[in-house]
Amino acid sequence: MTTLTRDEANIWLERYGRAWETGDAEGILELFTIDASYDETPFATNLRGHDEIRQYWLDNATHGQTDIAFGFEIWAVTDNQCLSHWTARFKQVDDGRTVELDGAFRLLFERGPSGEPLCNALQEWWHER
Repeated sequence: MTTLTRDEANIWLERYGRAWETGDAEGILELFTIDASYDETPFATNLRGHDEIRQYWLDNATHGQTDIAFGFEIWAVTDNQCLSHWTARFKQVDDGRTVELDGAFRLLFERGPSGEPLCNALQEWWHER
């Protein structure tokens, strides 16, 4: 992989946030390689590939959350890796409860067919207020 730039990492995170805020599971998939790993927490069942990532997003963001707001700050970009802080706030559909999350990403990238950076491994750690 060619080295990831800070601008590319910023664009990727902006697209990720937009997809989350709009519940766009297909938009999320456009950001990942076909065989990507998606580790929501160190203790959760890790997701592998587009089918599992799509289902996770449909079950959680698309059908389970409204009024979503996502923000981020990039801590570091080196080689093919981005480390980032992120925050999210949303309302749970099932009980109307407002949720606030504060987390961190470790994102590993490779180049897609058109040279665009695609995430092939997402690791996240988050806490809920």
